[in-house]
Amino acid sequence: MTSVPCPQVPTKFYKHVVVDIPHLYMKTVVGKNGKHFKHCCKTVGVDRIWFNMNKNVVEIWGPVDNLNKASNIIENKIQYVKKNISSEELKSYTDNLIIQPDVFISGSLDNALEKDNVKFLIGKNGSLFKNITRSANVSFIWYNEQAHTIDIWGPSDNIQNAVTILFDNIQKLNNKILNKTQECDMELC
Repeated sequence: MTSVPCPQVPTKFYKHVVVDIPHLYMKTVVGKNGKHFKHCCKTVGVDRIWFNMNKNVVEIWGPVDNLNKASNIIENKIQYVKKNISSEELKSYTDNLIIQPDVFISGSLDNALEKDNVKFLIGKNGSLFKNITRSANVSFIWYNEQAHTIDIWGPSDNIQNAVTILFDNIQKLNNKILNKTQECDMELC
C-alpha cells in the first residue's frame, strides 16, 4: 500500500492498495458490477474505488480521514481471496509483479501562468486535470493555490509525461490569452 504525503493536503486525496493477486481473482474483490467497491464507498464514506490494472493497484479517492478505513477493507478482501489461490500460482504472479511507487513533484507557475488563468488550465470541475492524470497515467494532479504550484503524484516514469502535457497546455493557454489581448488592443477595448 502506498500513500504519498504532500505539503498542503487537500480535503480529498487518494490511497493505493497493492494488488498482489492475479487479475483473474480481482473479480471477487471488486464484486459483480463493482458491488463490493460500491458498498465500501457507501460504508466508509469515500467517493470512488477502482482497480487500476496498469498499475496493479486499487485506487481509493475520497475524504482523507476515510482512506485508511477503505484501504483496510480492500486489503482484507484481497487477503481473503489470496487464501484460496495456490502458492505456486501466487509465486508465479508476484515474481513478475512490478509496482512503481508514487513520487511527488511540485512545479511553480510563477512567470508561467497568472493566478486568474489557472482555472482554464484545470478545466470545469477539474476535467482537464483529470484527462491529463489519465493520459499520463499518474495518480493525482493538484493546484496548490497558496504556493501557486502544480503538484503531481505518480510513478516516476510517468511524471515527465504529465509535466510535458501541462507545459504544452500552459503554452496554448498563454497563446490564446495573448491573441485575445492583441485582438482587444486592435479594437481599442
